[in-house]
Formats: sequence, C-alpha cells, structure tokens
Amino acid sequence: MDRTQQIKEAHPWLSYDEAVKVLLYHHQGSIWIKKLERETLERSMEAFTKLVKSKSKKALEPFVEYVLNVYSKT
Repeated sequence: MDRTQQIKEAHPWLSYDEAVKVLLYHHQGSIWIKKLERETLERSMEAFTKLVKSKSKKALEPFVEYVLNVYSKT
C-alpha cells in the first residue's frame, strides 16, 4: 500500500488530493531544505507517513489547512 493510501485509510475525511499535498509538502521540504538523498528521503517519508497516521483529526486539521493554503497559491 502506498503512503497516500495509508494516510487516506487513517484519515478518511481527507480527500485524495489533500493527502497527496500533505505528502508533497514534506517531500519538497526534505529535498530542498534538508537536501536529503534517496535512501534518507525514503526513511524520512516513511516516518512522516507514520506520524500523520498517528495524529487525531483535531491535531492534523491545522496542518492540512496550512498545506492547502501554501499549494493554493501556486
């Protein structure tokens, strides 16, 4: 199962598009800011997916709102 599906299963209230944007936000930050290479990036993405899955809707909503605002401006 891919990361987007894992997040969607844990948080069915998120649309597929929203789940992708949350993952994309972390992926871009990991590459551009942290300059992670492929192997380290994979581990980082897995850890981020687990973190998102573990959060409650109440805890995750502000972050999702922030990410959607960032990507609506592009």
